[in-house]
Amino acid sequence: MTTKKAPEKDAQERPLRNFNEYLEYQELKEGSIWLAGPIDDDIVIWVDRRLNELVRLGKKNVTFRIQSPGGSVYSSMALLDILNDMRTQGFHLTGLVEGYAASAAAMIVLQAMDQRNARPNARILIHEPRKFSFGTQRASEIEDEMSELQELTDKIVEIMSDRTGRTPDELQKLFRRRERWLSAQRALEYGFLDRIV
Repeated sequence: MTTKKAPEKDAQERPLRNFNEYLEYQELKEGSIWLAGPIDDDIVIWVDRRLNELVRLGKKNVTFRIQSPGGSVYSSMALLDILNDMRTQGFHLTGLVEGYAASAAAMIVLQAMDQRNARPNARILIHEPRKFSFGTQRASEIEDEMSELQELTDKIVEIMSDRTGRTPDELQKLFRRRERWLSAQRALEYGFLDRIV
């Protein structure tokens, strides 16, 4: 079995370690970034570095190919702020859901895009934010966590309401106390997407 070896350097004389990194960099030069897997602090840093590289390359149109189960609300909010900052700098961001965008990937990150697209067979998951707790807690600690969870829920509903054109009450009814999987067509009808491509 033969394996492909990446070129030692690309056109910018940037050292590349392996063939996958070479392919990733070629996609980046075309303005494409894969956002695959859970959203956590490492992904936020990874995306920020890719965007900085696009600034260096002079690329203003960026397509995020999203296939993600969601992840940390806090990391997703950090990513939202980074993406909004890029938009204010004149970048045009397109999200393309490949397969699925669940939870924070659909409710926060996808909504940060100028253009929100999905493949015909893509799925979107929306639900109330969750908090995982370990160990014992005092009643006051639980109250504090509930307050924080409600603030996060209100913020996410505000983000979705701004992009979908639906009222906060409509959105709350849509996903309160349940997980709601939507086909690409249903997500388009609800306003979570702009186009199916």
